[in-house]
Amino acid sequence: MTLGDATAMAADERALELGHAQRRSWIFWAWFYGAALAITGAVDAMLSGLVGQDTSRGRETIFLGAPISAAGWLLTIGVRFSTKLPKPAKDLPRLEQGIRLTPGLVKVLVIAAVLIAAAMIFLTPRGTSLETLPYTGLLATAILSVAAGLARSGWLFRNSRQLYLRWLERRWGR
Repeated sequence: MTLGDATAMAADERALELGHAQRRSWIFWAWFYGAALAITGAVDAMLSGLVGQDTSRGRETIFLGAPISAAGWLLTIGVRFSTKLPKPAKDLPRLEQGIRLTPGLVKVLVIAAVLIAAAMIFLTPRGTSLETLPYTGLLATAILSVAAGLARSGWLFRNSRQLYLRWLERRWGR
């Protein structure tokens, strides 16, 4: 075996690990998009109710997001419980770059959510009015939901080796 052969085998193993992480990330996002809508709607409905406003906008968002989330979960059921080997990831440099950049992006999104909420409260003419609280909560929750999803996806990619090895153990029953 030459050094080139060993490098190709290691790259191939990494491609399978990252391919497994891609599959798990895709499964996660299939249901989480709808869940993020439902979470945002729940916060909007709760804050609207607290300040005595109509909660219909939040309830409608919940009733939109929950079925989308359930449909995403159901549509991925075959892939979710598949024992087929994952397709190897093709663009390893791009994936490695994403693994490095995702934690910083999550931090930026959290900071942006806080700054946008603060700006809406302190810099808008009616920002301190309770009437605007549901909008501020809706916007901050939407941004934080995206940040949470990206954090989960980043975790899957950073831990792809351990997750792939555990999946192989379950697959082969060892």
